[in-house]
Amino acid sequence: MKKLLMFVILVGLISPVLAEDVIAKPKDPTKTETELLEEAIKINREKKKKKVIVEEEIEVRGVKPADNVTTLEFNPGVEVIDDNDGISSSYFKAKLNYSFNKKYSVGVVLPIKRFQGNGIGRNGLGDASVDFSYVDQIKDNTPWNFGVGVDMGLPTATKTELGLGHFEVHPHVFVEYDLPAGFYLAGGARYYRSFLGNSNRPDTEMFRFRGNFGYVATDDIFWAIFDPHFYIDLENRNKEFYIELEAGFMFRKNVAIYAKPGFHVSGGRRSNDWALQIGITLLDLDYF
Repeated sequence: MKKLLMFVILVGLISPVLAEDVIAKPKDPTKTETELLEEAIKINREKKKKKVIVEEEIEVRGVKPADNVTTLEFNPGVEVIDDNDGISSSYFKAKLNYSFNKKYSVGVVLPIKRFQGNGIGRNGLGDASVDFSYVDQIKDNTPWNFGVGVDMGLPTATKTELGLGHFEVHPHVFVEYDLPAGFYLAGGARYYRSFLGNSNRPDTEMFRFRGNFGYVATDDIFWAIFDPHFYIDLENRNKEFYIELEAGFMFRKNVAIYAKPGFHVSGGRRSNDWALQIGITLLDLDYF
């Protein structure tokens, strides 16, 4: 009798979930106690398996240059062009990147902008853009990845101050190397060239060289990126060194949130004094 009592107490201590499953369900008179216990163990294992699957789905995606996933992003921000004179531009961008597979994708950006400065304020649609890109591994089963693409800037701005006034083409290329422990390095180049459009607006011909040193902590669902830019304006030979920093986290398995400040470091070219943007990115769009 004592051995039986100790066995019951031990089972209750180490398997409360199993005990609940057995008690919660009405007994099947055709099954023995052993069969009922085995059934409860099987149910408990299935619950744990489902929990593990859900936890594994929460991971950082769409952050590294070679990540090619379908996303919808909402991106408000501000660019302080001249802090001393109070000239700034604020915007709200909607960005859709559609991935046909792990290699090919097309992206569309639609911005709503406001320009403030020089005693005027302008609101309206900014210049939209369309991007086509291809990413792949340089060699199978290696940490080397690369990407090439081209995007088109479209003169859709409804006010002069909200856009460039002409079409632009931006071919670009990058190489990425995955380091151990979640780190990665990437470097890329982009060429800017304007054509057609308003002949009274200044032309654009420029190179941008960009580096990425990033850390993606999949287990802790966050990331951080150091992102320096170097511009060479071929129209007047002015240069600029500009730095952006990015930090973000996965709010849910299909929702990412990030913040990205940036600031001018040096050079005769000056895109802006400083800038700040935040983004909310939706992944797995078929989930919604």
